[in-house]
Amino acid sequence: MRNRCPSCGHENDNGAVFCAQCGHELKAAPAGSASGEGRTGKEVKEAQDALVYSLIGIFCFGIFLGPFAITKGMKALNIIKDDPVRTGKGKAIAGMVIGIAGIVGWLAVLMFHLSR
Repeated sequence: MRNRCPSCGHENDNGAVFCAQCGHELKAAPAGSASGEGRTGKEVKEAQDALVYSLIGIFCFGIFLGPFAITKGMKALNIIKDDPVRTGKGKAIAGMVIGIAGIVGWLAVLMFHLSR
């Protein structure tokens, strides 16, 4: 059985990971399906954790939760990089950015209060 590329239509060998014609990544077909269309990945839990930690950190304990958000976000991005079908990249990046903003915000407030 041949594996048809969803991008260019080239027929590739069944075990091919990338299309020999255009280089598009070929997905393994789900059971009962002739093509890889419809395959969705599970969201990475660490991405959700990063976002939650960062949002809570904005309001309280940001100096402590910000680093956790950044660490969880980086872990999520590494998991997604290793398995591109997994989802949650946007949440991971948002968690990291908000975590950094939370740390900076809490440090600014701390510096303000210490300078009085």
